[in-house]
Amino acid sequence: MTMSPVGARVPRRSFMTHPVSWMTVVILATGWILVSGDAAWAANAHFIPEASSAAWNGDTVTVTFREDGLGAGTQAAIRVDARGSIDGTCSKGDAVLIATHSSATVTDLSEYQADSAASVTVSRQLAMTVRPPVVSGLDCTMRITRTFSVSLRDIGTGATLELP
Repeated sequence: MTMSPVGARVPRRSFMTHPVSWMTVVILATGWILVSGDAAWAANAHFIPEASSAAWNGDTVTVTFREDGLGAGTQAAIRVDARGSIDGTCSKGDAVLIATHSSATVTDLSEYQADSAASVTVSRQLAMTVRPPVVSGLDCTMRITRTFSVSLRDIGTGATLELP
């Protein structure tokens, strides 16, 4: 209580009973809970290398992966980038007559829902065609080398994994 100039007692208003102050506290607390909750599961999200693999057979790349540390039931937007290349050399003896290089990249962005254990386990097949040029009319031996790599990125959490 405070005294007015004429000596009457005037009740002092509490901070928490003031409507504007109360609303500000509620908004700030709600925002903090939402942000800290998202940050908590995002900080723990990670791909499991032992449960992730990639294979390139013919025109198909098969990618299997698991991401843990998500919030149970949350949506995970995961980007898969597969890059493949074929290098070829047409040789006669020790002489290389022609060297070729062909490559392709395929990208897939899909959303997956985390299970009750806060994990996403996925196996995807992506079409990727890489063809070396056909060499005709030359008396040489063609040697082909195929290489590929796959990168995973959770768009929401920032978790990444590179697969050979």
